[in-house]
Amino acid sequence: MIAMRGCPYTCDFCSERSELAYPNGRSIDNILEEVELRKQQGFKAIFFDDSTFGAYRSKQGNVQDLLQALSGTRMKFGSLNRFNHLQTSRVIQPYVDAGFAYLYCAIEQFDDSALRQMSKGQQKVHIERSMGQLNQHGLKVGVSLLHGLPFETEESSKATLDYTQRWANNGTIVLVSESVLSYHPGTPMGRGKYLDFNRTPPNI
Repeated sequence: MIAMRGCPYTCDFCSERSELAYPNGRSIDNILEEVELRKQQGFKAIFFDDSTFGAYRSKQGNVQDLLQALSGTRMKFGSLNRFNHLQTSRVIQPYVDAGFAYLYCAIEQFDDSALRQMSKGQQKVHIERSMGQLNQHGLKVGVSLLHGLPFETEESSKATLDYTQRWANNGTIVLVSESVLSYHPGTPMGRGKYLDFNRTPPNI
């Protein structure tokens, strides 16, 4: 399902950045109607495929209001999200109460310089704090990694893989999606690369 299309962030490689896909949230009532429909159809779980579920906002309220409404549906949920939206127990516990079992968030590169240069809008400290909280609350996590960036270094790539492996070994990370040179057309990093990526990644 989708609760809100678009994303308020401006990651330089992503076509769902705010300038290309302005956030547009469905009403909570409308979302609950679809949840009930899926229940009647026999579905046991729903994944919210929003760009950033934690940024949900509509005329009826924000993500905390939506989570409170979803808690009465007795369904299981997962969602795409961002680590910087999942920093404290006060924020995460309502996800658990609503029936969320899985969250998919982007690490991209576990390096502050790389995160800053891709305009990610989060830092290593956000990833670390959130991962610890998600682990404490028993939530399973999927992550995306992005390789081949022009400012990526051997050190940043190794730090990214080592950090991901630690949490995968711990059992918190259950899915890792690795992308190489995945710059969407029309984005700052993707402009001029419509036909091919005629560049050797720095870390073969």
